[in-house]
Amino acid sequence: HLTPDAAPIRLYVGDGDLDWPARAEENRLLASSLTRLAGHQDTRCYVLPGYGHGDVYVPALVLLLKHLWEIENRKKTP
Repeated sequence: HLTPDAAPIRLYVGDGDLDWPARAEENRLLASSLTRLAGHQDTRCYVLPGYGHGDVYVPALVLLLKHLWEIENRKKTP
């Protein structure tokens, strides 16, 4: 799945201190691999301090909606 023409990828992960410690690092590694090895430039990894696996969806949803808004605005801009 390492391809430069994949759809935009957003990874949202909770704080390693509240959650499985390796989860944030694994997500960072995936984002780095997609960017550096595959040339996929629209990959972002957000580690959200203060949130764990069970409640990270709250701030992640805000960030996701912001990202979707940006995509929609790009479509409208000539």
